[in-house]
Amino acid sequence: MGKHIPLSVFLLCSMLIYQSCDTSNNSRKLEHLNKGFNPLLIGTYKGVTPCPDCRKIEVTLTLDSDSSFTYNSTYWGKGGNTEFVDLGRWFTQADTIILDYDDESIPEAKVLIVKDSLAILELGGNVVKKVGWLKKVP
Repeated sequence: MGKHIPLSVFLLCSMLIYQSCDTSNNSRKLEHLNKGFNPLLIGTYKGVTPCPDCRKIEVTLTLDSDSSFTYNSTYWGKGGNTEFVDLGRWFTQADTIILDYDDESIPEAKVLIVKDSLAILELGGNVVKKVGWLKKVP
């Protein structure tokens, strides 16, 4: 019986440590740390994108050094302007920035890196279409 007590204590401690580390928030942060990150991309980008039911959409995307981002979009409509602010984490895959929003109802977005500019991409089937350009703000 005395030999089984240390083993049971070890198993109990192992389970407690595993459960404390296995939260969706922590695993999501660790997942981003393991993905690509380019510090040269850190900064603020601004641009205008087309809008089917308003005059235009002004976009400001800020990529922070802690791999978080802020995506501000202002819709210029006939009856006034509407502003949205979305937050999330970003990482790179080859020449693309992936925006993973904190709000899980918003699908992941992709932005193509082209020199000092970013092209917002829209996925439609197998075709990737550029829908707007953002320039880095000094």
